[in-house]
Amino acid sequence: MVIFGIIACNLLKGMNFYCDTSKLVMSPMDIETLIITKQDCFDYGGGWRRKLGHFDNVFDSTTNMLVIAQVVNWAALMYSTVNSKGPDLLPGYKEGSNPYILCSFFMFFIMFGAFFVMNLFVGVIISAFNRETERLGKNFLLTSQQKKWMQTKMLTLNVKPQLSFLRPEEYYIRQVCFDIVSSNNFEIGIMIAIVLNTLCMTVYWSGIDPSVLKVIEIVNYVFLTIFCIEATMKLVAYKLRYFKDKWNRFDFGIVAVSLGILLLSELLNLSTFSHSISQVVRTVRIFRMFKLFRGMKRL
Repeated sequence: MVIFGIIACNLLKGMNFYCDTSKLVMSPMDIETLIITKQDCFDYGGGWRRKLGHFDNVFDSTTNMLVIAQVVNWAALMYSTVNSKGPDLLPGYKEGSNPYILCSFFMFFIMFGAFFVMNLFVGVIISAFNRETERLGKNFLLTSQQKKWMQTKMLTLNVKPQLSFLRPEEYYIRQVCFDIVSSNNFEIGIMIAIVLNTLCMTVYWSGIDPSVLKVIEIVNYVFLTIFCIEATMKLVAYKLRYFKDKWNRFDFGIVAVSLGILLLSELLNLSTFSHSISQVVRTVRIFRMFKLFRGMKRL
């Protein structure tokens, strides 16, 4: 910070002043035209004031650089400095000036001094804390009994039993449904249906032909029927254990929401909003793509 403070002091000293014209009886146009330098300010009865943020000495310059490093209102100080025409000159527009040089200095300090140095400082502190924690033990403040209880608790939390579905021994229809929904081919077929349904939802454009739109609607209803059959077969095969798996609950929720929206649209005769409701259904069903992760893992 001191190094950047010294550099800023050499580059920007004397550039953060302005003329206090609050007590002058002059029009804004006259002030802008007649008062250009520090001497002009004094000649017309103004006061030459220093701005709160300045770089006139190393101490204040370092302090301001430290404030800028917090990335709090640093742009206002940068613009105030860049707007200066130079020492003993009124701030404002400068012909032929290149403010990008001074802006680059501030932005370089933000990247290096604020992001790199400050994060490095914090990283050293965290590294020292972790090193001391490992040396003393993560639970060095606990008694031996508390440590044993903590280890048992962590072991219990880390155990993640997998939910398994056993083949039913009664009812032939349940056995058939179980064999179908448990096969890899069925899982692959559902994954393909999800991908095709998602691709079908992308076939929309402005001014689409009504006949094409009708075909897309029919195809979407076919996919919805497939997903309903999937949920029904799993309910028959697994009974209430079907809802103990979070992915099954997700599938059932998507199907139930889709059917509920279609049912409400028919009962309430929402013909005006039929297209919008169809889009809602498709938007809800697109979340079935998440099931691909589960299916790929099982395969």
